[in-house]
Amino acid sequence: MGNSMNRFICFVLFMVMCSFTYHINAQSKPKRDVSKDRSVIVEKQKREARKKAAQEAAQKNLAKRRSRPRVINTPKRATYLKVNNLMYVNRTIDSKGGLESFSVNTDGESWDVYSVPNWCHITKYYDSFNVSYDANSSHDERSDWFVVRSGSQDVRVNLKQMGAPLYLSAYFNSGQLQHNVYHSAVGVAEKCLNISGAVTIRGGRNLKFLIVAFIVDENNKNIKASYSYPNYGLNQGNEVFVATEVTPYTDGDQRINYNIYLPNNAMSLLKKNNKLQCKISVYCERTSSYLTGAIYTLRFKAKKKRDGVITKDY
Repeated sequence: MGNSMNRFICFVLFMVMCSFTYHINAQSKPKRDVSKDRSVIVEKQKREARKKAAQEAAQKNLAKRRSRPRVINTPKRATYLKVNNLMYVNRTIDSKGGLESFSVNTDGESWDVYSVPNWCHITKYYDSFNVSYDANSSHDERSDWFVVRSGSQDVRVNLKQMGAPLYLSAYFNSGQLQHNVYHSAVGVAEKCLNISGAVTIRGGRNLKFLIVAFIVDENNKNIKASYSYPNYGLNQGNEVFVATEVTPYTDGDQRINYNIYLPNNAMSLLKKNNKLQCKISVYCERTSSYLTGAIYTLRFKAKKKRDGVITKDY
């Protein structure tokens, strides 16, 4: 019995050992290291050679591009420029405005117009341009300029536009004299001839006019100014006069009141008793002339006395 048990135990141990050996022998074999195979080494060397060759080719191309001269496309420089075959242009324009053409002659690749006044408008073509001008509603002429430029070449075009034409007229609405009125016309109150009334002026917007009064005798000869009143003598003839300045604000009919004082003693009277006329007219500073038909006459008498001149109605 004891022997049988021993043999059974030995059999079991034998079977366990065999099973353990089987499992040990049944494990997969480790993979072989192929990194050192000749074919792998050769392929790696080929890849490195191709990479190096590509890098060398890229470096050669870069060096070639850097050594190649750069081509810079610069515009052709202008050596001459003329406008209307001139190197300096002056142009006078009518007040109504209009359109004028200018030709451009240059060897430059391009040209343009600069510094154009706001009352001018440019239309540019290949070798010319048009300028349209706004009307000048002012009576004053206006001047400006612009420049035609090609490269470093310039041609200046000077413009002068005439002012709107003057259609001036005036007439007196009224006129009256007041005699021996004390007024400080010369800084000290003294007897004066007060000349007042109303005048209507047309077409003189923003222009300066003088309402001028002359004194003439019954033969229509101008009375001279006294030597002690030089400011009341006109020009070399020394005709006695007095004036006031007015400025209409419209070109339509504008009625303007005037009020001026002539010192009695400014009149140099040769006779004791005098029959005189005060002639009032309108003078335009712009035209340096008196307006035709605008004259008003007031008659009065003047007496030369020891203490000065006195006046009275005719």
